[in-house]
Amino acid sequence: MPNRERTARNWRWVLVLCGTGTLYWLVLLTMVVTANPNLFPTVLLLGALVAPVTVLAYLNWPTGHGIVDGRTVAWIAALSGVLGVLLASILEYATATRREQWPMLTVAVIEETLKILVPIGVLVGGSRAAGDSRAGLIVGVGSGAGFAVLETMGYGFSALLSSGNLATVDQTLLIRGVFAPACHLAWTGVLGAALWRLPARPVGRGVLVFAGTYVAVVLLHAAWDTFAASWPAHIVLAAVSLALLILFQRRLGGRVVR
Repeated sequence: MPNRERTARNWRWVLVLCGTGTLYWLVLLTMVVTANPNLFPTVLLLGALVAPVTVLAYLNWPTGHGIVDGRTVAWIAALSGVLGVLLASILEYATATRREQWPMLTVAVIEETLKILVPIGVLVGGSRAAGDSRAGLIVGVGSGAGFAVLETMGYGFSALLSSGNLATVDQTLLIRGVFAPACHLAWTGVLGAALWRLPARPVGRGVLVFAGTYVAVVLLHAAWDTFAASWPAHIVLAAVSLALLILFQRRLGGRVVR
């Protein structure tokens, strides 16, 4: 019986994927058949949510209870998403005339720095999630998910305005939705995991590991933006990012920092 319950818990993420994916396609099909533009915001929201919530379900439910409370993950995602998109827009606009030489690298530094601010606040604020080293990965993924959802919705809306074609919007949501787990979610997730391990390591080593992780994440982000039009590059970068996320998850295992 325990093994059956454990297996059922391990497959919850599949139920989340099937449920959200089915809702997305049903709403999209209804909008196309009825030609009802009022459904467009719902299509954007559901399309942007499918991958992030599935990844969170997979990472946060390895046992009967979530590593981080669902409400905590939700407010982290909401706060980080709104603040991240808002401040990134302001900072990227302010530095637009000064980043001709390294534009993609500058954007990567800005966005990855902003996405880790809320996780830092959670850790410093002494949240209950701060005691479990695995929680850093979940908090980081939640923070990245909030940013990824809002950014994906923005790209979808821009695609509709520029093309006036729903097929283009669907393609945009597919590209960004499928690769989001290996991009914003994975990058901020591994950075959050490295951040949560700081208290358990000697100061020098902990800072070095965190700094190295940050540099790797920024370089992956810059490469993603540089090869934004290349599917093969997207696949490679997605695979590398996802591999990093899985590596951090397995290394953390059941460790708890007290």
